Amino acid sequence: LGINLAKLELRMVIARLVYEFDWTLANNDDFGFESAVSFEGFWVVPDVII
Repeated sequence: LGINLAKLELRMVIARLVYEFDWTLANNDDFGFESAVSFEGFWVVPDVII
């Protein structure tokens, strides 16, 4: 029960932050997230500067 409630609260906080602030990628001109992400046994995710 505790972990599910914590996940729900985290989702609510993130949703509120997304609603309140207009977020854009800092380098959105030449950033291809789909091409920068690779899978090598584990997800290798590039740094995303917000």
